[in-house]
Amino acid sequence: MSVRRTTATLGAVLLATSLAISGCSKDSGDGGGQQKAVPSTWSAAEATNTSDKPADPQQSNRKALPTTTSWNLKLAKDSAMVDYADWPDVQELYTREQLLALFPDAKGMQNGYGSFGQYGNGQLTPKNTTASYTFKATTEKGSDDGDSPLRVKLRGIGADSEVTKSWDATREQFRAAKQDGDVFYQDGAFGARRALFRPGQGLGSFVISDGQIAAWVDLQFQGFAFVSPQNTSQTADILRTQVFPLAIEDVAGKLPRKYA
Repeated sequence: MSVRRTTATLGAVLLATSLAISGCSKDSGDGGGQQKAVPSTWSAAEATNTSDKPADPQQSNRKALPTTTSWNLKLAKDSAMVDYADWPDVQELYTREQLLALFPDAKGMQNGYGSFGQYGNGQLTPKNTTASYTFKATTEKGSDDGDSPLRVKLRGIGADSEVTKSWDATREQFRAAKQDGDVFYQDGAFGARRALFRPGQGLGSFVISDGQIAAWVDLQFQGFAFVSPQNTSQTADILRTQVFPLAIEDVAGKLPRKYA
């Protein structure tokens, strides 16, 4: 059974919430200045950031197990956010079967802890916004190859325009501090609204969206040398080109695109 930790250190993970997602277009026709989300159209074919990398071809024994259930979410009244009470528990974002299909070379997987998010004046979200999983592996000689943790963070759910604006601001910071191997993908790659991967930080970040509601998810990888036991220098490339795309495809159907 997972253990929930509610400390500020573990909880303060909502970078795309009440501070970053604050301004949304106002509808002057309703007389009250109520904030509304404007649906956006997007697809890989319409990507304007063509200087970024297109989706990588998929060639591996790993496989996606795309979700068959979608989220039914709406914005909170007078807000560009989905009400925290309606956020899904991030521990339910991926099933155990999906995670094991991403790492068929792992010996096994252990669920770790889930933690709440923190917002406002120290308030905690009703459900977990961070979940951790530990993958086990053995070397060819059978000795323990150590643990490889994967942390999944749900950074924010709200109006497509506002979530992507906040994510784009973070992407620009990463571009300015670009390191070797950092990859910024064209919009629509792998079915995501936005996506990037930073091997030096073990970070894969993406936004899924139906065109009106969008969700920002971060994946943090640590270790995972077992995916390339013969040449561990290739570990980051395997995570980026094989694991990360499938991890997006697994959950993109949570917010299937409605406006194309």
